[in-house]
Amino acid sequence: PFLPSGHLCLSPMAFEGSISAEELASIQETIPQEVLLTATQEYVIFHVIETPYKNLTMKCQFPLQYPSSPLLFELETKTLPERVKRKLVDKCEQEAEQLADKGQPQVLALWTFLSTLLQSNQLLLCTEHISDIKSRLLTGPHDSLKL
Repeated sequence: PFLPSGHLCLSPMAFEGSISAEELASIQETIPQEVLLTATQEYVIFHVIETPYKNLTMKCQFPLQYPSSPLLFELETKTLPERVKRKLVDKCEQEAEQLADKGQPQVLALWTFLSTLLQSNQLLLCTEHISDIKSRLLTGPHDSLKL
């Protein structure tokens, strides 16, 4: 459901579902109000902010069969490299699909996943530079670099 840019390709009929009142209440209780921009049964938007340079916004909409179908989402970031954003989209898609297979709520799980990832990965902003350095330094078959 994603365009090459990592944005959703949504049709009006694709997201006519909603989340339960219980899941909505859990989202509103768990995600801090300063980063929870919108929380309705049809649409949830939140920020994940670790630093001014490590932050993103997730927009969630719900298909008719939610939570048995993966939620529809879009990740936006002005600070993280595009390559990192694509990997995050892939990981979130995988996580949402696994939870949907079990019929489990997905919003809080994805918020927790993204929050933990941004918090624990100190070199996230440097991934492109690290790859460039590795390609320049590691020329032999037995060369290695530990960070």
